Amino acid sequence: MRSLAGRAVATVGLGDVSFTRAAARNHDPGEVVRRVHEALEHAIDVIDVAAEPDVEVAVGEAVRAVRARDRAVIVTTVRLPDVRDVRAVRAQVDASLRTTRLDVMPLVQLPVRVAWLASSAWPELLGTCERLVREGKVLAWGAVVDPGDTIAEAPPPPPEPVLAGFATTGSGLLVPSAETSSAAKPPLAHPLALPAFASLAIDFSLCARQAAALLAISTHAIFAHRVLAGGALAGRLGPGAVLSRADDRRGIDLDAIALGVAKLARFVKRPPPAARASEAARAIADTAKPVEHFECETLAELALRYAIDRGALVLPRITRREDLHEAIAAASAPPLSEDLMTALDT
Repeated sequence: MRSLAGRAVATVGLGDVSFTRAAARNHDPGEVVRRVHEALEHAIDVIDVAAEPDVEVAVGEAVRAVRARDRAVIVTTVRLPDVRDVRAVRAQVDASLRTTRLDVMPLVQLPVRVAWLASSAWPELLGTCERLVREGKVLAWGAVVDPGDTIAEAPPPPPEPVLAGFATTGSGLLVPSAETSSAAKPPLAHPLALPAFASLAIDFSLCARQAAALLAISTHAIFAHRVLAGGALAGRLGPGAVLSRADDRRGIDLDAIALGVAKLARFVKRPPPAARASEAARAIADTAKPVEHFECETLAELALRYAIDRGALVLPRITRREDLHEAIAAASAPPLSEDLMTALDT
């Protein structure tokens, strides 16, 4: 279980429930709705909903149908391209309340750029968030951290770390400085881990661990998105895959993913097709020595359990029933062995 905004929730939820992206992957919206119902029936508490009115309507109906109002944490994200667009926050919260027909939004996320912290509009934005909580419209707020964030447009950083014991990386995130990396967690482990936020959302998977430092130091709940690397770790994406123009995975480097999957294939009993989807990947897969004892059947199971064991609340995109059952099983599985975790981190 994980602690989120003062309540205990399962370590696995549904990530990015979207009709638009499901259609781009040739999935029927009806399947998406069925997975939401089944997830709630299996005590999956966190449902991350795309900013699509039709989806918010469907998820609100599902919560009422299975009588999960008191335990379900519906997570919505406001569209906020500019920190100064404060009015948009209130307007979108009000719109979500209407579409979901919930009395209060359990968790609303802000897509936050690190450069915003230096803006004079930042206190006003936080003030709006706090007022919406006081008005009973929002229970808690979260921040979505962009892995490609940059502070190039921000003023030059001060000579000292902006947070004692931490240093700024090239991506604009703060990580423990060399002198304090082994020290106890400070009260604020990240510039976005402010009292206004109950959670941070990051991209994290076995193939993309740039945000791993946040998992080690954050004092807040961490949502891990794209934990299956767009389907590559579930065995459905690799070099040669034909993606529609609307598919948000078109920007993924499939050859690089294949190499990463090939390196991980030796740890699971049933490697995915992507592990042999290119000549370079096959060369790695053919020479890698499998482990003596398999702790996971599939790479998807390994990816989910790895992120859970690192402390994340994982939010994979799920449209197939078998994927939902695999995620539920991963949430209840024992921790991976220390030897396997060390091997994965090497």
